[in-house]
Amino acid sequence: MTRLQPGRASPSPLLLAAALLAGAPACGATAEKREAAEVLASIERVRSAPAAGRAPLIAALARLRPAGTLAERARASCAAAYRLLSDGTQLEARLRAELGAAGNPSAAVRARPDLVRDLGAAQSKLDEAGRELPRCGAAVAELQRSLR
Repeated sequence: MTRLQPGRASPSPLLLAAALLAGAPACGATAEKREAAEVLASIERVRSAPAAGRAPLIAALARLRPAGTLAERARASCAAAYRLLSDGTQLEARLRAELGAAGNPSAAVRARPDLVRDLGAAQSKLDEAGRELPRCGAAVAELQRSLR
């Protein structure tokens, strides 16, 4: 994010475009364009949020039901990618804390044999998110182009 002044971030161009379109019903914007702007704004909120606060924003994005194909593709792709990223990150953090609290990783694994499996599941989610995030980005770019 570009910084204008220390501590004051500039608004995202994506968020600005979405805000302009969302507030433009009187200016002749179509319902499909307003929905697209709403999807873009929701995706930007997810992207901009700290990792710990993303879950409710991802859920809100997932609940949107735009009629337009491009908006739906961006919504579905980004909701899935960020859900995987959020779930994997949260699971990994919880498991690392559990390992740290045990003091001895070997003892933690002996006490809870499924710990290694759960770490693998967290990594799988993060790997899948890594594959899905570029698809999300491509869908967002395509949706943005359609609004120009």
